[in-house]
Amino acid sequence: MKVFYKQLVLFCLFFCLGFGVFYTAMRFNVPWYGNNDFEEYSKMVEKLFDNTAISPFAYRVITPTVAHFVHKSGLYFKSKSSTPFEDKFTEHDGNIYSASILQSMMFTNFLFIILACTITSTMISKTLVDFNETIVNILKVFVPILLLLSLSTIRDGMAAIIEGGGLLTICILLYFFRARNFGIFVLVVFISIFQREIASIIFFVYIISIGNFKQDKFYALTCLTAFISYLVIKIVIYPVAGYDDQTDIHALFNNLLGVNKDFFKHVLFGNNVLYASILFSMLACKKLNNFKILLPYFYTMVFIILLSAAESIGNNVDRIMNLILPIFLISLIDLFKMSHLNSPPSL
Repeated sequence: MKVFYKQLVLFCLFFCLGFGVFYTAMRFNVPWYGNNDFEEYSKMVEKLFDNTAISPFAYRVITPTVAHFVHKSGLYFKSKSSTPFEDKFTEHDGNIYSASILQSMMFTNFLFIILACTITSTMISKTLVDFNETIVNILKVFVPILLLLSLSTIRDGMAAIIEGGGLLTICILLYFFRARNFGIFVLVVFISIFQREIASIIFFVYIISIGNFKQDKFYALTCLTAFISYLVIKIVIYPVAGYDDQTDIHALFNNLLGVNKDFFKHVLFGNNVLYASILFSMLACKKLNNFKILLPYFYTMVFIILLSAAESIGNNVDRIMNLILPIFLISLIDLFKMSHLNSPPSL
């Protein structure tokens, strides 16, 4: 009960700290400027099992399902108008869209991000168990807040799509991987293919990048199996029309060769938290050679950049890169721990 109480307090704390960011994101959101996937997800929120959503959106059912029940319950933040620009999105391409569905999707993603902050905070506590309690308490509040300050979280994580749920998925996978709880990890990784299908393959790359394959092989193989299961569902068991070139090798190769400069602009400018954190770590950490602990994160990021280019994700590459921000933040905590291993800091 005491643990649950602490987690609840942390959740409420991050909710209060993040609500201003959420309100700003919601108040001025027009999905047709960068979040056009709302067109498909809104169909799924409105009618869970009887909609015309196309592939790959039709398989990403977890966030729309939760948002559906949030919408039905009415337990989401409502303003007199969801945005001053409501008339800019309620009618689009001859279709009518509901402001309340947009609000429920955004509020659902906000709750998912707050849960991600809470889980990240818990991982920090478990990592720094032998450190000064005051320092740990400061880090476990202020480091997770960086999830809320990421440009991609503000722009896309709290939008009416599924990125908040994707961020939470990676957080949960990371938590149970570090806790060495293989049973729940298996359950989560197979569920993850119905939230963000690439989460399993991203985590597979992260695990093998760590370099302890003998120790982690079952975790890695589980991630790979989950992703293959998604492909079997998509191609064989339950094919849905849509973006079919997602699994077309020829199209993927052509997309990779045809990357334009705008793609790399988003790679560079969508990672404000990454640059700020590295600069801070260079000031705070004693041994620069310990930075090799960040290499698995950077290897995973390179994979995401290549995958995004091949999938022709274009200007949305930064929101895919933002999925692994929890991995980066916990890697920073590992860096902090390693830098002070023999002389834990005190206040």
